Parts: sequence; C-alpha cells; structure tokens
Amino acid sequence: MSRCQQGSQRWGKAAARVSRVHQQITVRRASFLHGLSKKLATGFTHVAIEDLNLTALTASAKGTRDKPGRNVKVKARLNRHLLDAGLGSLRKKLEYKTAWYGSQLVVLDQGEPVASTCAKCKERNPSSDPSRSKFHSHSCGAVVHRHENSTASIVDAARRKLTTVASDRGDPKRSPSRRKPRSPQRPRAGGVETRRHRLTPVPPPESDPRASQTTNAPGQLPTEGPRPFSRRPLRAWDDPCSGRSTACRGSETCP
Repeated sequence: MSRCQQGSQRWGKAAARVSRVHQQITVRRASFLHGLSKKLATGFTHVAIEDLNLTALTASAKGTRDKPGRNVKVKARLNRHLLDAGLGSLRKKLEYKTAWYGSQLVVLDQGEPVASTCAKCKERNPSSDPSRSKFHSHSCGAVVHRHENSTASIVDAARRKLTTVASDRGDPKRSPSRRKPRSPQRPRAGGVETRRHRLTPVPPPESDPRASQTTNAPGQLPTEGPRPFSRRPLRAWDDPCSGRSTACRGSETCP
C-alpha cells in the first residue's frame, strides 16, 4: 500500500488483501483462545490467573520532549506482542466457561508479587531483573527459569487465597461439583430447542374398537382375530384376505 497512490484501484486491491489477512489472523486467534479456554475449564478444577493491568503494560515509552523515553522501539514491539496474544479475551472466555463446566476461576490481586518471589523458599527478591530469563534467589541460592518460577508462585498464591476464602465462609476445602463437560443447549430462533426427542406412538382412544386388539410380533401376520392396529396405512400384502376375489368379500366363510 505504501507504493500505491491513495484512492487508486491498485491501492484499493492492496487494502482488500491486507484486510483479508487481518481477518484471517483474527479468526485463528479466536479459535485458539476458545480451544485453550475450554481445555483449561474442562481439565482442571481451579484455574488461577493474574489480574493484569493491560492498559499500563501496553503504554508507550515514547515520553515527552523534555524527558524522552528509552528503548522506545523495544517497548513498542513488546506492546504489539502483548496485544496480539489476546490476554483480555482469554480472561473473558475463562470467566464464562468455568461457570459452564463447573470449575472455578481464581483471579489474583494486582499487588501479588509473583514475579519477584522464590517458589522454593517463598522469599521475595525485589532486586531481581525482570528482563533476565533466569531468576536468582539470594536466600536459598536457587536458579530457575523466570516463567517456571512465576507459574509456581501463582499456584501457591491461588492455594492461599482458596484456603482463606474457605476458612472465612466456614466451608471445608472441597472442589465444587462438576458436571459432564457439555456446552449449554441454546434455543433456536422462535423458541424451538435444538434437542431432538424420539417420537412415541400415541395409543388409540378408548372408544376405538381397535384399542382392545392384541398385536403380534413384527413381520408376523395375525393367525386369529382381527388385524393389528398400525399407524401406517394397510397394504394388500399385510392382509391375509387381500380382497382380490369378489366372491369372498363380505362372506361368512372369509377368514
């Protein structure tokens, strides 16, 4: 689009191709987030996440003319990756899907120091550099990957929060009742449900003389008595007396 004149036909075709690519990216991102959120909601009883302030995380580092920012291009690239991940959309999907499938979503507070707390000794290291891939603990000397340490710290914080909530309510620590993973039945337009019901045969009324008749096995012709009651119309091969002969029609000797 930069090499086309704005408003020309070539510019319009290029804009259409770019829009198509962005639409495909949006569909693929939504499909991935739906699959991930359902896998978490159906595979675990509790799902713990951080309460991230995405507006502050994706703020620009450009600064002002008097106080210019540092590493502006690096921060802009990080902001694009954070927005492309769809963290806010993932949280929204987890909120209603955990309610659907009977699991519980635990959201930690924003002030929880999960990135600077050691998962082994539970001691905090405020001087840890978040740009480093390894986390160093001064108290126990552990050196682990920063993402693994943050994940373990989130799990510990979620367990403490669940224990506190259970003790305040007076309920034992037990997982909520889970039902079979299944999406809720949504009614169609006009109020007709999508669930199909098997049709059951309606018995004849009591005034019908065929109500007292006995039925035979499927595919077996009646040996005695009148014809069995059937919901489908009778055919010539269903009746022992097909009525082809005019001599026996209505006679007493007709079986």
